[in-house]
Amino acid sequence: SYLPIYGVEMRGGSADCTVVMSSQEIGSPLVERADAVIVMNPDSLSKYEKRVRKDGLLFINASLIKPEETSRQDVTLLPVPFNDIALETGNARLANMVALGAFTEKTRLVQMTSLLNAFENVLDKRYHSLIPANIKALEQGAEFIRSLS
Repeated sequence: SYLPIYGVEMRGGSADCTVVMSSQEIGSPLVERADAVIVMNPDSLSKYEKRVRKDGLLFINASLIKPEETSRQDVTLLPVPFNDIALETGNARLANMVALGAFTEKTRLVQMTSLLNAFENVLDKRYHSLIPANIKALEQGAEFIRSLS
């Protein structure tokens, strides 16, 4: 279940999305404390870091946020330079896919192969030319997390 919320600006504006994963029926996509939060910019850090449960995961976009800007000492902080990695893959707009790759590698909630297979099933054929770049961004995000261990 997911609940996206977009600001009036859309691209470049404020947006958040709550995703709830369960093998059982989900009563509501709203959560007070999340197991993991991905923060893409400084404004979102101040707004959402408090939503991570104690001992949860806080992924921050280290391209825009310094780890010392976080106030949480009771979570696992994962500073990943989403924007920088996306630029290295050739498309700055793929920072979100880098984040998804990092999240997937760290949490193992979804198999990477499931994500890769979903592209062709979910995307309209006119967007299939974008699949290789998206896959590369996912893989680079996952690789960054592997490099931390």
